[in-house]
Amino acid sequence: MRQLSVLTNTDATKELVRYYANARFRLKGNDFESGFCDGTKDGGIDFFYIEDDTYYIFQSKFSATKSNTSEAEVKLELGKIEKTLTKTNTNTRAASFVNGLKLATDNDSVTLEVVWLTTKGVPEAICVFAQNELARIRRESGWKINVDFVPVDVNSLRAVVHDVKHGNVPYTGKRTVPFEDDAPIQFCDDATGVRCAIVTMRVVDLLRWFNQGDVERFLQKNVRGFMGENDVNRGIVKSFKENPEWFWYKHNGIIVFVDNYSVSAAGGELILRNPQIVNGGQTARSLYRSWDALGRKDSAAKVLMRIYRLPYESSEAYEKGIEIISALNSQTKIYASDLRSSDPRQVRIEELVNQLGYKYYRKRARENRATLHSITMRNLALLYYMVKKKSPHYGATGEIESLFKETAHYRDVFDEKEINKTLTKTHVVLRYISVWTIYQLLKRLTIPDRDENFRPYSQFCVVVDTYCKLEDWRRRSFGHDYLEWVSFLDSEGFKEAIMSYGRIGFRLGREIIPKSEEARSYYRTPAAFEKYVGEVSQRKFNSLIDKAYERFEEDLD
Repeated sequence: MRQLSVLTNTDATKELVRYYANARFRLKGNDFESGFCDGTKDGGIDFFYIEDDTYYIFQSKFSATKSNTSEAEVKLELGKIEKTLTKTNTNTRAASFVNGLKLATDNDSVTLEVVWLTTKGVPEAICVFAQNELARIRRESGWKINVDFVPVDVNSLRAVVHDVKHGNVPYTGKRTVPFEDDAPIQFCDDATGVRCAIVTMRVVDLLRWFNQGDVERFLQKNVRGFMGENDVNRGIVKSFKENPEWFWYKHNGIIVFVDNYSVSAAGGELILRNPQIVNGGQTARSLYRSWDALGRKDSAAKVLMRIYRLPYESSEAYEKGIEIISALNSQTKIYASDLRSSDPRQVRIEELVNQLGYKYYRKRARENRATLHSITMRNLALLYYMVKKKSPHYGATGEIESLFKETAHYRDVFDEKEINKTLTKTHVVLRYISVWTIYQLLKRLTIPDRDENFRPYSQFCVVVDTYCKLEDWRRRSFGHDYLEWVSFLDSEGFKEAIMSYGRIGFRLGREIIPKSEEARSYYRTPAAFEKYVGEVSQRKFNSLIDKAYERFEEDLD
């Protein structure tokens, strides 16, 4: 609200819609502009979009001051929408959308959502009034289409801002949880602001959420990716296929975080807004694959679902959410690094690394493999901590998780102020990419067997020394901007220079080991690096990199 208040009311309204459309649907640029149509003859439609079987109409109201939405405001805009959909459409930009929606009103599997997007508050009484108005329009127009009023007010926007920072977009929209005779157990704690519902649902009703096979969209708040067909996941699938009546008793249940939930007016189902599976992600992935492969047949298998609505208005609430995830995930071990995977710093690094043509994997997953152009968060943390502290012996011990568990270490590696700076040639993300490239190139290097035998221990000394020399050279000699630096790292001349220097490094790494000491133990001490740096040549390194740089500049010309 502070940022938008400096704009005109018209521009502020558009930017508010743009922000939410990006969070909700991942719409940018022309994709957003094609649906935006706010104006004097918009017919109550400021923005429109179609996803799956849902038609979305946005009505947006920006206010820089604290106030509440009035019944008169809602009545006026819903009246315009009613006229547009049942009589005359004055919104020419939305003509195709409106015509399609009119044709769909006889389809009871289609939903119309009117999203009331505002920086004002929307009291519960106004929500009830708006929903009743939409129900009246539906009834009087003879529609079979479902209609929903969805308020996104100043309080909801706090949650949106939180989700954007933590990479939890796009949203999953509306999903339902049918339940049988017994009503859900519900718990609400005014002290914490947490609401919870517990219900038994059929597994296939959960799997139908992923109607396009888009399971990952529902797992953005899950701290891990898919870990593969391990014994636990194979057991889950076997129980689902062979003993469905026993599934409920043998499974810990599904934990879901939502923006909001409610019991449907007719009863019999819970309505969830933006559900995210935080415990049970492995189950969802494994069972969906099996169910889809078997032709999506019905099953009697049931599962316990716990639904949480957390007050994401504060960092404390976020930390409590992480504690809940950690405490309730028991079937597969959670690492300290897993719990950092949705940290805003990691989301920002992912954004910058992707912008520079690399991939950044924040979460552990079977398919998230480290390559020259694919960076994994855990390995990067270890590499950068070593080079920043000039402590390769830390790499030899392999204590990666302590870097995520201990806050001071985590801040050393992922400094929030540095990460949030504008991308320039001094940005920390370039140092991340530099050390990553060096490590990956040295991993590819073929060396004599006598040196290869000691690579597991000596490699960290070689990486730290090479990185430190490269950074010194870059500050003195590299005259281009950050995009050219990334191109230089990917040039053939640079790769050849690093490998040539690496061969020397691995040979020295073998030669410095005292005959009286065991290699593994020796490289776990600071003395190994002190000895190593006394033997390597700055002049040789500079000569190799200078030649690579000359080739690079010739190619630029």
